[in-house]
Amino acid sequence: MSPDVEMTQGQPKRAKGIRPLLLVAGLVVVGLGLCPLSGARWVFVRATDMDINSGALRHQVRVLTLPVAEEQEDSRLSREVRRLGIVTPETPLWKRTSESRLWRGIHVCHIYGGVLARATELVMSLELAETPDDERREVLQRFMVALQSADPQHAEQQARLITDEIAGPVFRGAQ
Repeated sequence: MSPDVEMTQGQPKRAKGIRPLLLVAGLVVVGLGLCPLSGARWVFVRATDMDINSGALRHQVRVLTLPVAEEQEDSRLSREVRRLGIVTPETPLWKRTSESRLWRGIHVCHIYGGVLARATELVMSLELAETPDDERREVLQRFMVALQSADPQHAEQQARLITDEIAGPVFRGAQ
């Protein structure tokens, strides 16, 4: 057999070996393309975390469990803590407050989400009561100790109790 004939007969064998690989690659691409539609937690998530040391917030977008975007912002609590000069640990300790899966519209609130809401309510009640800075510092230091204890239920309960203490005189004065 001539070398030209052998060359032409050898090529189909190589082409047959490539077809299964192309098929598998095509299935992988289609599978990954359909993943976002499934709404699975590991596919596409926007999450919000709170630093329990300072009260700051971090928003993350994750695709296939890898962080794609991250943005930090101050919460009302962290702004007030910083303004009053309350000493907090520098190393952030992030706890999940909420997450949402964008394609399915599912929103999950974690236990620290309630703490964040109560902390915001606490700061707002201090503002509404026009509490002097010395008292604010004392109140927020007490709350930050509870928050940093890493017991979210205790921190939420403390925020609720302190808010009720502050709200009592404000509402009685309005009557």
